[in-house]
Amino acid sequence: VRSCNAVGKDFIAAVAALWYPTVWEDVAVPTKGPTWHQLEAILWRREIHRLYRQSRYPLGGRLLDTSWSISPTRKAMAISTVTKEALQGIHAEHVLFIVDEASAREIGDEVWEAIDAVLASGDSRLLALGNPTRNEGAFYRAFHEQADDWRVFHVSAFDTPNLQACAALG
Repeated sequence: VRSCNAVGKDFIAAVAALWYPTVWEDVAVPTKGPTWHQLEAILWRREIHRLYRQSRYPLGGRLLDTSWSISPTRKAMAISTVTKEALQGIHAEHVLFIVDEASAREIGDEVWEAIDAVLASGDSRLLALGNPTRNEGAFYRAFHEQADDWRVFHVSAFDTPNLQACAALG
């Protein structure tokens, strides 16, 4: 998903991170971002924790600052690293890998290779969200030369309520 700022990418990532472990028995939802601040303060504390608390149905498990465990085989966690070796060891029958701010330089091709390795087995999905801030890297290629290999979504700034409200005032 590529879009401008403030359209709800972090909210969508949080919904996915909370929903996926409730569907499967053997599941891992690693969340990755370019910085620890992005993961801890924005995705986890602001979005995931708020949605967890406000859920109409008790989601259960144990929600910590940057991880949620329903059982030993049902969990979500934040991972902040720029080395592919640190992404090894994530295994489950069902994996949803969420990459927030996926266009960031800190999430380089080596990290994308490690993410691909995590997704190589079982029923695996990738949700990559970001702003189109660079014209290079794996996130850029997913919308251009490799677009046929991906299911891509683009949210135009002109389709957002914020810009439409500004246009109505002008």
